[in-house]
Amino acid sequence: MFCVLQVKEALAILIMQNMANFRINEKAGGITEYSCIIDNIISRIRFEKYILCVKKRHGDIAELIMNELLLHGQTTVNQVVDSVIEKIDTQGYYLILVSSSVGYCHSV
Repeated sequence: MFCVLQVKEALAILIMQNMANFRINEKAGGITEYSCIIDNIISRIRFEKYILCVKKRHGDIAELIMNELLLHGQTTVNQVVDSVIEKIDTQGYYLILVSSSVGYCHSV
């Protein structure tokens, strides 16, 4: 069985990832109702394509940024920047300050 804390954490993650939402039902005594956002859940299947498209069009740093956004769902600019810088430092990524067009990426 799951404890209440685990359920609350799971719901918070689903909401943060835009896979669920909630509303207060005043007619039912103010209870909180949760629902799944099926389209957003299904679209997660295409995340790898989104990341590859961004990398192809905008480079490695853009790939890291997109990965962070898709991983966390909702986050702040500072959190994304800090995480990307940490990955660059710890995983041996290096910055290339020359932009180049890699090619056209079709919509996914």
